[in-house]
Amino acid sequence: MTTIAVPGLETPKPTMALPENRLEKADAILQSLESRITTPEELRYLKVLVYCRPGLGKTTFGASAPNPCFYDVDETTISLQKNPDYAKIPIIPFVSPYQGEMLIEKVASGALWPDKESFVFDSATIFQNKSLKVQLRTQLGIRENSVEMESMITRYLAGDMNWVANTQYMEDVVARLSKIKDKHVIVTAHIKTEKDSSTGVDRWLTRPDITNKAYQAFARWANVIGFLEVAGEKRTLRIQPTPTIDAKSHIGGPAIIENPTFQSLLNIKETGRP
Repeated sequence: MTTIAVPGLETPKPTMALPENRLEKADAILQSLESRITTPEELRYLKVLVYCRPGLGKTTFGASAPNPCFYDVDETTISLQKNPDYAKIPIIPFVSPYQGEMLIEKVASGALWPDKESFVFDSATIFQNKSLKVQLRTQLGIRENSVEMESMITRYLAGDMNWVANTQYMEDVVARLSKIKDKHVIVTAHIKTEKDSSTGVDRWLTRPDITNKAYQAFARWANVIGFLEVAGEKRTLRIQPTPTIDAKSHIGGPAIIENPTFQSLLNIKETGRP
């Protein structure tokens, strides 16, 4: 493994203002529809968000992309050392959120890793948590790893607090990722399960562990969202949604891919089959 230190003419009819809660629902529906619009140019390179429980292979899935390079936020790329095929992948470890911003900018401009075909951001979940800690420390003066900081992070990630600055920061990270035009981009995330409060049905929803508004930005950006899981010795990637599992695929393909690699997605893009 190689470790590098280193955004007519007709008078219109009057309209009735929607209540705020209905307006939010309408915005969410519009954003969902917009996220499904894809042009042929966007599909030349895939933008993939893959999520799963820790240890189930999201880092290895990213490493299976063509000629990849890594931004290692989770500090999990050590797992790649066990595979000689991945041992020479260039990796930059996380230092700070600002470093992450500049790294993405350099990748997008071609100043860093111009010869690489894929960029892996591993993971959005931990990057979000670390950037929030920096903001709480610098803006509110809360001590690192204090009970107060951990409490605020827990409440924010659970949706009980709306830390607007961090949401906007994560949206800016997505905008920077959107500038990478000449590579496949794979963003990983951890899994979040939450009880469905929208119906009277007692069921649990599964989606990437990113706060709601930041996840909306990632969902608009990605043309594939995959849920990676393991049952027994079989690993699967779900790319079509269910009522309880978030996923999507602008490239079509089956609902579930068995023993998935990034090449499976490229095959679907070209042939419709993994």
